[in-house]
Amino acid sequence: MTLAFERGQYGRQNRRLFYSVDRIVYVEGGNSTKGNAESFDALFWKKVIATFQPQLKVKFIPRGSKENIISLINKNTESPSKDILYAIDRDYDHIIGKNYDHKWVLYTFGYSFENDVFYPDILSDIFLTMCPVCEHHDEISNNILHYLSRYCKDIWWAQLADVYGMMMSKKVIDRKRIPKYFMGNHYGCEPVVSKSSLAIDVFKANSTVRQKSFFNKPISFDMLPRVAVGHFYAHFCFRLLCFQHSLHSNTTKLTRDAVTSCAINCLCVYIACNTEADISIYFKSIISVI
Repeated sequence: MTLAFERGQYGRQNRRLFYSVDRIVYVEGGNSTKGNAESFDALFWKKVIATFQPQLKVKFIPRGSKENIISLINKNTESPSKDILYAIDRDYDHIIGKNYDHKWVLYTFGYSFENDVFYPDILSDIFLTMCPVCEHHDEISNNILHYLSRYCKDIWWAQLADVYGMMMSKKVIDRKRIPKYFMGNHYGCEPVVSKSSLAIDVFKANSTVRQKSFFNKPISFDMLPRVAVGHFYAHFCFRLLCFQHSLHSNTTKLTRDAVTSCAINCLCVYIACNTEADISIYFKSIISVI
């Protein structure tokens, strides 16, 4: 039944009426092995839209990969409908000139929704929300900032190489094997990047593509961690929070899904309260016009 709405222009445009909502939003992700579609992308966009447009009734529909959403975007471009929105990760689209400049295409602020929910200013809030320790708040915050700064320095050259690689349709950082880029693999270990593992993959990428000269850097260091590879950054943040947990808290071990859910909520509180922050200004600007 649901796929019937996507077979033609009128089906897509009338889907909103079937669900009695104001907008249909197609999002990435989606897991339905237990009969219910689940998507952290959907939860993220649901919370962000509700922060700035609480009166809007929205139905979120996960459609798997970004490529699937782009296919739907291209169909909608032929006959645009203001009632249908498409929410996707930014990746490097704006850097390499492949972005969709339509108000009905919603991009994340950073590389992915993970970059947004682990916005540097709220990392301490995420930890203190999940681990209600009553002391050493300044120490925890300083420790988090120390490791975040170290992470950005350690990945910078590989991250730059990854952007150059994607400009030639070649990934440098292996998105499917992110744990190999870290030292140690036990819960609560120090979140330290294995620069040698990154160096190996940069070397492999260099040896398998035709050399090409670039005269300008597509990104600058101060754009990290906003433009860092999303899965890489999210994995680092989870390890960082687990490390802090092992040092300061006796509560139950953190889980990735629980941390992600908490981070989404913390972000929405932050953008609602800190209206002058760049991420708040960005989301308000794109959500207010949908």
